Amino acid sequence: MNESTSWDALRQLRLGGKKPTLPLIVTTQRYLPRKLEGVGCMVIVHQAGSVMPIKLLEALDVIFMFDRCDLAASVCRMAQEKNVVFGSVNVWCKCASMLNTQPYTCESYASMVDWSERQHAT
Repeated sequence: MNESTSWDALRQLRLGGKKPTLPLIVTTQRYLPRKLEGVGCMVIVHQAGSVMPIKLLEALDVIFMFDRCDLAASVCRMAQEKNVVFGSVNVWCKCASMLNTQPYTCESYASMVDWSERQHAT
């Protein structure tokens, strides 16, 4: 069963020495928990602009699904600055409609597509 929850619920789970067994999805998309119902993962709907308790994500498998692709890159930079190491991290790129293991900006994705198309045209 899907559990849409809050940062406080994750905090309580971590204080109890536990962690989610499936990847934790952190999203700004309020409709996502309904779409993932029955998957069995924990989904936190993060309020854009509010402080993210990044240390709670230490050693967790995390999927970031934000409204803007550049937000995942910002969160990953923040984690690195605070020495938070994820178990694994995946980032949904809304623009490219794909899941990536590295966050990047959509501008860099567009450049990559342009480069690839030029390589195949020659």
